[in-house]
Amino acid sequence: MNRAFRSSHLTLPLALLVITGLACSLTGPAAVPPSPSPLPPPTTAAPLPTEPPSATATSEPAAAPSPMSAASETPAAQTVVVHATGGNLNIRRGPGQAYDVVGFLLNGQNSTGSGRNEAAVWVYVPIPDKPGVSGWVSTDSRYVSLSPDGAAVQSLPVLSADPAKPAYLRNCTFHPMQIDPGGFVLKPQTDAPDNQKQVNPGTYTALDLNVAEATARTLSLKEGQTRDITTDGQDYSYACP
Repeated sequence: MNRAFRSSHLTLPLALLVITGLACSLTGPAAVPPSPSPLPPPTTAAPLPTEPPSATATSEPAAAPSPMSAASETPAAQTVVVHATGGNLNIRRGPGQAYDVVGFLLNGQNSTGSGRNEAAVWVYVPIPDKPGVSGWVSTDSRYVSLSPDGAAVQSLPVLSADPAKPAYLRNCTFHPMQIDPGGFVLKPQTDAPDNQKQVNPGTYTALDLNVAEATARTLSLKEGQTRDITTDGQDYSYACP
């Protein structure tokens, strides 16, 4: 009797343990909050690759042109106005004193340049009283003023002109002749070739240096001409050989 009681007394706790074990195996272990684990040290994220900026989206300033490329660029043509100030200006057939005078820019008149010579000291302008005809004005004349300024002449296109035809004065008398303007002397025909000199087209006077109070002779010549002085201060006439 006591043995049976002891056996049942022991069997009951064992049954409870078995039941508890089965319950644990079915429901899993009781949730136990995990202990915090140390976080890994922070790492620097590698930068993500980016697409290269497009030509239109770049914020970098455009490269400045090199001095060589900048120097080779032709400046934009400006409007250059030539004014006759304080006197009249000759307008010539070409860019030089050796060309014929083909018109005038009178005091107070102006004309707009459309070209220049290589040295930028002559400007090609329309002749005011000759519609459709143009000629060359020297920018070195004391009667010239330019607007906006002389530097603007450099912006005009360079124009070419055919060479001037040479003109000559020749002394056919036996007396030396002083020529003005110029102040030079043409020797007598007996001293040829020193009796001849190339001059610019224009009007000249010849004064006989061997005759006191002689009257000067007036001669006009154009490109390509040779004008002979055939009368001395005593009104004797000569012909060149």
